[in-house]
Amino acid sequence: MTDSRILLNASYRSLLRTYILSPHSERPPELLIQLLSSPRIRLVDLSYLDDATGTTLLREAARRKDLRMVELAVRAGA
Repeated sequence: MTDSRILLNASYRSLLRTYILSPHSERPPELLIQLLSSPRIRLVDLSYLDDATGTTLLREAARRKDLRMVELAVRAGA
């Protein structure tokens, strides 16, 4: 794995953790939305399970009934 791919995945994992730990009333992190909308998202492992919670982006978005995030995740390949 190249350094840029490693950094991109690390950034995604950090943003996912922020999303999971945030109150449900808060919007998802803007940087996460931007990343999911970026062509570079194809380099990210969207099936990654968060270490602390064992959840994925798609599972968390569905649990929150966050339809925008579900749509972004599915379009990105989750």
